[in-house]
Amino acid sequence: MDSFFNDSNLAQGKAWFKFEKVGDAISGVLVKKWSTEAKGDFKAQYAFSLKQDNGETINVGIRQSDYSTPRVEGMKIGDKVGFKFKEEMPSKKKGYAAFKVITIYHVPVDLTPEERLAIESGEPVSDFF
Repeated sequence: MDSFFNDSNLAQGKAWFKFEKVGDAISGVLVKKWSTEAKGDFKAQYAFSLKQDNGETINVGIRQSDYSTPRVEGMKIGDKVGFKFKEEMPSKKKGYAAFKVITIYHVPVDLTPEERLAIESGEPVSDFF
């Protein structure tokens, strides 16, 4: 049982990045990508774990939309990915918070399938750049 409790089994990313003000941005190496279904008032989302230069993994969530879907479909583990809070737009629904416009950045990185698997498995990202 003790072999389970080691660094290779740590849950990915404890922190979630929050877009609080225009200009807030986050980028890193993509180590995990997943999506969530809509539940109640919450829209379906894409979620990403991004490895930072300091080794920390930060999670980012964005709403699934006609804008975001084609931009995230081509992202692969090991690619450099970023998100920036570009502007706020008034909500179309009265009483709702302003809509946050998040710009998506993506730089594909030429890695082998084995290298992508190694990154996803938790090997140090710096080994591949």
